[in-house]
Amino acid sequence: MQPNPTATTEQARHFAEELLPLYAIGATDPDESRSIGVHVENGCSRCCRELAALAVVAAALADTMPRRRPSDLARYRTKRMIRERVKGAGRRAPRL
Repeated sequence: MQPNPTATTEQARHFAEELLPLYAIGATDPDESRSIGVHVENGCSRCCRELAALAVVAAALADTMPRRRPSDLARYRTKRMIRERVKGAGRRAPRL
């Protein structure tokens, strides 16, 4: 879902509110994150209040999740993915 640059202010606010829960947990794509971030930084009090409330809920949910050590397979895949991305960017992969 991409924000409509020609949307009215009310439409833009409604759109941002639909995405605020995802934004609060970092699950929006970069374009959505940028658009919502600008909207909130521009001082929409309604979205600021909603985002603050969502941040409290997200933090509380995160605190309820059990802390687990990732499996060896998950660690291997994560390291491989990081190395591939760094290699694709033309830099030397960090030692993990």
